[in-house]
Amino acid sequence: MGEEREKNRLLAEMERTALEEAEITCYRVAYYLLHIEDAAVRAARCALLELARDDRFFDGPESQRHKLVKAAAIKASISEKQQLLLRKQARAGAAEAAATESDAARFPLRQTAR
Repeated sequence: MGEEREKNRLLAEMERTALEEAEITCYRVAYYLLHIEDAAVRAARCALLELARDDRFFDGPESQRHKLVKAAAIKASISEKQQLLLRKQARAGAAEAAATESDAARFPLRQTAR
């Protein structure tokens, strides 16, 4: 029983170390692609979560691990960029709607009598 517990502890420690090493690469790739620190942090977190759920990351050789890290970081960065663009479009749409309402209030249409 104690031997099994020690084995599980060592495996968990190895997984934690692998994820810590991947964290740096994930952030660097995300920042390179996004150029926005907060967005890069969010993308790196998403990539690390994906890697933590992927048995291939922990079971494969170092070369495979590196490829998986880069792929996860790129995928998460693309997703984050899409979210940034959607938020930007939503803000622009809200600003346009507010401007239209403001213009309508300032310049009401006159009803012409026929």
